[in-house]
Amino acid sequence: MSQIEVLEPAGQVRQVAPLRLNPIGALRGARIAILDNVKPNFRLLATLAAEQLRRECGAAEILHFDKPNAAVGAHPETLDEIARRADLVLTGSAD
Repeated sequence: MSQIEVLEPAGQVRQVAPLRLNPIGALRGARIAILDNVKPNFRLLATLAAEQLRRECGAAEILHFDKPNAAVGAHPETLDEIARRADLVLTGSAD
């Protein structure tokens, strides 16, 4: 007779400290960088989010940066420039 191993997908549950959100005013005057992974629709999605942060939270500037493609990381020079010029970075994926 064969055996079947059944795994519990829930894993271990542990208590974590609650997160505290920064006040909305914390973004007043902030420079927002968008690191575009060049996947379809990401630039549009991130730009709409950044524009809403500018309208509702007083962010000052939106900066755009591109990765060479979605499969590789950004160039170190690009990351250094983002670190120098931005207070907040929006990056991610959209298809």
